[in-house]
Amino acid sequence: MRRASPYVVVLAAAASRVGRSTLAANLAVYLRGLAEDLPLAVVSFDPGHDPAQTFELAGNAASGVCDLFAGLNIEEQLTLGQFGVEYLTTGALPQIWPSRLRALLRESRFPGILIVDAGSLGEKPAAAALQAADLVLSPLKDAAGLVALSGIRREIKAGGGNDQMLWLIPAMIEDPQQQKRQLELLRFAARERGCQVLDGEFVVDTQLPQATRGAGGSVLTRMPDSRAHQLLHHLAQLVLQRFESGTDSSCRLQRLRLDGALPPRFRRVEVICPLCGELACFDLAHYCESLPHRRRWLLHADCLTELMSGHRLQPFWGAGQAAVVRTGVEADGLISQLRLVLPDADGVHYETDLFQPAADSGWQTLVRRATGRTLAEQFPGLMMIYPAVSGRRALSADWYRSCAALRKRLRAGLAAEF
Repeated sequence: MRRASPYVVVLAAAASRVGRSTLAANLAVYLRGLAEDLPLAVVSFDPGHDPAQTFELAGNAASGVCDLFAGLNIEEQLTLGQFGVEYLTTGALPQIWPSRLRALLRESRFPGILIVDAGSLGEKPAAAALQAADLVLSPLKDAAGLVALSGIRREIKAGGGNDQMLWLIPAMIEDPQQQKRQLELLRFAARERGCQVLDGEFVVDTQLPQATRGAGGSVLTRMPDSRAHQLLHHLAQLVLQRFESGTDSSCRLQRLRLDGALPPRFRRVEVICPLCGELACFDLAHYCESLPHRRRWLLHADCLTELMSGHRLQPFWGAGQAAVVRTGVEADGLISQLRLVLPDADGVHYETDLFQPAADSGWQTLVRRATGRTLAEQFPGLMMIYPAVSGRRALSADWYRSCAALRKRLRAGLAAEF
């Protein structure tokens, strides 16, 4: 099974009183409205804003965010609250190092969206949150705040991220005479600096906190006709779209490198699955290599199982066995055919099939990533797919030696068969 880890959405602001904490709590409510079955959790690194004020159910005692760093997994500490949103109560935090928070998130099996109110910039918890984020939302009141925004961008990049992970939310004061000119200046200045800006604006006024205060309070339930409702609905759609698009694998890989969390052989192996584009080093995966190209990569076991679905040899296939794909097999005048061979445990030929992959087939993607050539450009070669093991074991020297021994037997069997 593919391991699950949370998609981390961080609310961070370069200035105070721009609605950061209000946005964090209400975003979870709006996401719940758009996706009823999506696991959602909210934590706050700001001691002055406790998610329990919004999500607490009477009689439920919740764990504190400080417990997050006591060794237990996140999913074991979260408490289910109002709107079906899970949360941790806030409190004074220790000096959190970014690598420690990233490790906790990496080991988590919470499969949904984790919303983090980063708290005050310049503090260790905020820096840790930004360096662990998959998406950063930053409410901004005026163009002058773009200068202070450089601190947020710096922390994102320190965690292996990029500017595509940052979205600005115009947060306007409730003054009709100033709003239009201020908004136009903010958008112009932000885009001039290459920043992404959300359509619409979050109007910060005195009515909003009062109307949404207390357990079960939200813009969705108490102010559905407000401009804040429109902004939050649009923001939730953006977050859900980014979540469904998946995480930035290159960013997560960079974080693994920063944290020293990969076995030494990862430098010789492509650890991003060619079929789904996600990291395969913490999941059940096949170690693969192409000959004579000598390319090596990991392939998610469930991605290969899905690729095999509907194939004639599917009944003979299991993730615990090896497979060989012969490329450059010319038959009926076509060089773009593949021969799939499923050997038994001793490396002796068991079942084989010669087939022409469809134009939109995952086989096309797999062959291109494995050889650097399209099917029509292939010459005789082999793609060796070894039995699925954990990603960490697949990157170990012991597993490489086992695969080398199996490769020798498989090639001997293929030479005798064909």
